[in-house]
Amino acid sequence: MHYFIIGDVHGCVHTFEKILESWNPNTQKLIQVGDLVDRGNFIVETVAYAKDLQSKYPDNAIFLMGNHEDEVINLLNIDEFENPFYYKSD
Repeated sequence: MHYFIIGDVHGCVHTFEKILESWNPNTQKLIQVGDLVDRGNFIVETVAYAKDLQSKYPDNAIFLMGNHEDEVINLLNIDEFENPFYYKSD
């Protein structure tokens, strides 16, 4: 088995799709080493695309959590009054 390793997609789904045109799921194991989220304009679409790939190729598409995913998860678990990014208008 050969490995196709990619990281730091950062919400750029179109770039991600273009890169994966070179991936052969029949002969290569995809390992995405994190940072699907943050910065790009298509974060939701990028995560959805990754979930679709993982569902379609459960044995040949592996997605690891990067520090940006960890930061988002931690941010969502912070109490609203301790969260520096939380803003509530009256």
